[in-house]
Amino acid sequence: MSLGVVCHWLVERSRPRSAPIMVNALDEKKLMLGVYRAGGYTRRRIADTYVHNAESLLALLRDYVVPAGVKCYRISSSLFPLSDLVGDDIFNEYARIIDALWKIGDLARAEGLRLTMHPG
Repeated sequence: MSLGVVCHWLVERSRPRSAPIMVNALDEKKLMLGVYRAGGYTRRRIADTYVHNAESLLALLRDYVVPAGVKCYRISSSLFPLSDLVGDDIFNEYARIIDALWKIGDLARAEGLRLTMHPG
C-alpha cells in the first residue's frame, strides 16, 4: 500500500522564547480578489507569484514528500491564485512558469510520484 497526501505538509518551526508551532512547509503566496479587481497587480507580479508557488511546490516535493516515500500528492488549487480571472495566456507570456512546472513533472516522473489537483 502506498500513501497519498492532500495539499499540506506540516513541519515544526521553533520560535524564540515560545513553544514550537506547526506550519505548512509549502510557502504559497496569495493574491487577493479585491486588489486584483482594483487593478492592484501587474501581470508581472501575478507571474512572479505563480513562479514562486511552483518553485515552492518543487522544494516541498523534493525535500519532504519524496524522501518520506509518499507516492501520491494532491496539489492545492491555490497554486495559481485567481487563474480563472487572469487567463491561461499568462502561462505563454512568462516561460518561467512553464519551466518551473517542467521541473515538477521531471521530479514526479523520476520518482514515480503521482500528482493530482482539484478545483478550488
